[in-house]
Amino acid sequence: MGVETSFYNAQESFTENNKMNATLLCFFCFETFETFLDESHIINTEILDCEVCCNPNKIQYTLRKGILTIFEISNGNE
Repeated sequence: MGVETSFYNAQESFTENNKMNATLLCFFCFETFETFLDESHIINTEILDCEVCCNPNKIQYTLRKGILTIFEISNGNE
């Protein structure tokens, strides 16, 4: 069981597709990388590869009306 790390940074900017620009902290190398979080589902789970070390990060979040209410980053290999 991996240790969960929390959300690193979020910007309040959205694209026309209801996606929020976010900066994440990698579960493995602790470097930051950019992504977009999707507001189209109640609870989202995505596997995103770190742009620095290429390891998979499992991202679980809830984004509703531009507010991030739940956010966890864990080992994407589990």
